[in-house]
Amino acid sequence: MNRTKNRPLVRGQISPLLAVSFATCCAVPGAVILTCGANPLTGALRLFNIFLYTCCYTPLKRISIANTRVRTVVGAIPPVMGWTAATGSLDAGAFLLGGILYSWLFPHFNALSWGLRENYSRGGYCMMSVTHPGLCRRVALRHCLALLALSVAAPVLDITTRLSPSLPCPSMPTSPTLASASTWMQTAGAGGDCSSAACGTCHCCYCSCSPASRSAGRGSGAPSQLSMRGCPQLPSICCQASVLS
Repeated sequence: MNRTKNRPLVRGQISPLLAVSFATCCAVPGAVILTCGANPLTGALRLFNIFLYTCCYTPLKRISIANTRVRTVVGAIPPVMGWTAATGSLDAGAFLLGGILYSWLFPHFNALSWGLRENYSRGGYCMMSVTHPGLCRRVALRHCLALLALSVAAPVLDITTRLSPSLPCPSMPTSPTLASASTWMQTAGAGGDCSSAACGTCHCCYCSCSPASRSAGRGSGAPSQLSMRGCPQLPSICCQASVLS
């Protein structure tokens, strides 16, 4: 594939043994640091995520389009790790953040893979954009609609209390993504793939940071819920965990 042909491992600049050794030297200390510095739950999630990516997602890329679903789970776990690191528990907020990223990743991945479908086909990869192009577009739109529901769920579950005055409706940030995905479905990806990915990135950043607004809408003396208790920097932690992982 043109996208990966210049990578060091592909070009033989490093050996597979060196690559595996380097990955192990990064993964194991990372899990130990999370376990000791945060809690065992976060460390366990880290190890589980590495297992999903290396032992499930990577082999599935040449076998089944289910690889995309596994990859989205891998992408959804880091913000959950940020939540568990800050709160020590898996509660509604953790699953909501994970759900937002899970649904966001489908239009993101499907749009990007659409532009690379010829490369994926030549490389022998079983991608939805190659084997089921119609399903690829429908899944992207379906998960844009799911983002609407997840955005509304945030204040309903008391994870946020209010939104920015410029965004009066919790589903507003999804609108560009939804419109872009709809255009992409109609034009079969003629430029829609890049715009869908770009709009989706903006939406994901907003939704990941939205819990920061939850305490601002409370009256003085109102107790904070578990999601923000003792950790006002929680949204930042979740975003950084997602990016760094």
